[in-house]
Amino acid sequence: MRRVAVDLVLFIAMLLPGCSKQPPMPRGRFVNLYVSLQLINAASGGNDSLQRARADSAMRALGVSDSLLDSTLSWYSAQPERWAPVLAEANRRLDSMKAKYLKLPRR
Repeated sequence: MRRVAVDLVLFIAMLLPGCSKQPPMPRGRFVNLYVSLQLINAASGGNDSLQRARADSAMRALGVSDSLLDSTLSWYSAQPERWAPVLAEANRRLDSMKAKYLKLPRR
């Protein structure tokens, strides 16, 4: 019986982020983190330990814990219609960074 109660509590806890009207992490902060993680991924060159260390550093700089990131990702997974604008904003930022990078003089 106790196991059923624990499973029920865990199931309800998993549903709560999706039921909330607002994501656990403010959208702007989440976009900042997402852009940072995309840049880290591109710059890490397949080195998983380097990528994880840089991602941890970016998360600390933005004050984001693993649990906050996980709950935010769960929230957006439960509401995919709200995920598209986040990705669009992140892509706009990345595209603008790319345009600035391409204009830099080459050595």
